[in-house]
Amino acid sequence: AELAFKEFIELNKEHKLSSNSYYWLGEVYYVTKKYAEAAGAFIDSYKLFPAGNKAPDSLLKLGMSLAELGSTNEACESFEELLLKFPDASSRLRRRTLQESVRVGCNN
Repeated sequence: AELAFKEFIELNKEHKLSSNSYYWLGEVYYVTKKYAEAAGAFIDSYKLFPAGNKAPDSLLKLGMSLAELGSTNEACESFEELLLKFPDASSRLRRRTLQESVRVGCNN
């Protein structure tokens, strides 16, 4: 899956599904506990496609990846940015963000 997502991104930088590819590449890294690589993919997904359909999800997973790397302050900033910039995000996503925020010890 990792190679397929990387290849798709390389060949289709302007494609509307590129943001999804960065996100899912991050998910592949996250589930394989490659948290630094996951954070990089989630940052790319968000920074390159800040209005993309995976932008809020990317911020959540970025925060979770950063928390796994011990970067609590940065994780909390990611969670806060999601809640501030995406007030219309799904209730499921907002709830999960708040749960993760509490789990890592953010000052909400």
